Amino acid sequence: MCSRVCVLLSLVLLLPACGSKTEPGAPAPGAPGGGGAAVDMKTPYLTEKKIEGMIALTKDNPNFWASRAGKPPSAATAEMHALAKKYGFSNFQDLAETAARVTMGMAAVGMAKLNASEFEEARQAMKDSPGLPADMKGLMQKHVEDTMAATGDLNEKDRKLVEKYYDRLDALSD
Repeated sequence: MCSRVCVLLSLVLLLPACGSKTEPGAPAPGAPGGGGAAVDMKTPYLTEKKIEGMIALTKDNPNFWASRAGKPPSAATAEMHALAKKYGFSNFQDLAETAARVTMGMAAVGMAKLNASEFEEARQAMKDSPGLPADMKGLMQKHVEDTMAATGDLNEKDRKLVEKYYDRLDALSD
C-alpha cells in the first residue's frame, strides 16, 4: 500500500506543474478543470466518464506520466493535451484535475481500509527505506501527512465515485 500511496502522491506533485498554459475556452486556474492550487475540493467534479477515461488512458499508456519526464514543457504539454482529448477530457487541465481528485480519493479510501498498525508499518517502511536520502524521506512523509489531512477536503460525491472504482484504479498501480 505504501508504494501505491507514494506513486499517487508523486502524481499530485507532478500534475500542477504540467499543462499550466491555458487553452482557449479552458477554465481559469482555480476553477474545476483549470489546474492550480486554489481548486475547491468540496465542489463535486468527478463523473463516471472521467474516471473511465483515466482508467483507459492509464491502461493504454502505462508509462504515460513517467514518459513525460525530461521533455521540454511545450512538447510534453502538447502531447498531454492531445492524449487528454483522445480519452474524453476537454483538455489537459481537466485530466489533471480528475487525476488529482482520484488520487485524493484513492488515498482516503486506501487509508480507511488500513488499520492503524498497517498504516504505521507502511510509514515506518518508507522511513527505513535504504538508499533513499534523508531529505527525500522527510519530504515524502510530510506529503503523506499533508495528504492524509487533505483527504478530508474531498467532497463525498467524488470520494464515493472513487470508492466505486477503487479496485480497478488500484489494479493500475500493480
